[in-house]
Amino acid sequence: MAAVSPPESFRDPDAAGLRTPPSSTLAEQAVIGGLLIDNDAWDRISGIVAEADFYFRENRALFREISRLAQDNQPFDFVTLSNRLQRSEADSTGTLAYLASLARDTPSTANIVAYAGIVRDKSIRRRLIGVATGIIEEAYKQDGDEKLLLNRAEQSVFDIASENAAGDRSEVESMTLLSAETYDHVEKLREGGPIGMKTGFHEIDRGTLGLEPG
Repeated sequence: MAAVSPPESFRDPDAAGLRTPPSSTLAEQAVIGGLLIDNDAWDRISGIVAEADFYFRENRALFREISRLAQDNQPFDFVTLSNRLQRSEADSTGTLAYLASLARDTPSTANIVAYAGIVRDKSIRRRLIGVATGIIEEAYKQDGDEKLLLNRAEQSVFDIASENAAGDRSEVESMTLLSAETYDHVEKLREGGPIGMKTGFHEIDRGTLGLEPG
């Protein structure tokens, strides 16, 4: 998928010549475009990225409208999203053209989870830069309390780490697998009889349910 230039109305003229924060135009566009062509992909990425994770304003605006439609159990295709944008955007012409290009140029949703992960990763890096910048500014103040500064710095980084862990779907997947294994184990216990290696002594086998490795 080739990168599509955002509408001029979304460009920030003050950002010209400045150091660009971490972001991925292609990843953001792939997520938005993927959702347009496959609404079911929402369930796969809604726990990974949020509106605030999108760096480019046009993509953030589109994801916001998609989120609202999803919460209302409404479809979010080009037509429904266009209607929303026409009511909410002051200059919808450029936005609609941009939306149409995303729907047209996105080939599939095969890698949408990976793209969503990239968007989130860039968002976390931007937040870390913001926290680090704030810490540097506070550290330059001569009248500051260094213990308070350390506590604030530690808490700020911890908050980002906690949010990242909360959004890590690998943890959810591992808990799902663990739950399934636990359920199988309980079912075997409920059915009765040893589930481990039998010793040949009935009372021991009944009390221990069989020997386990180690």
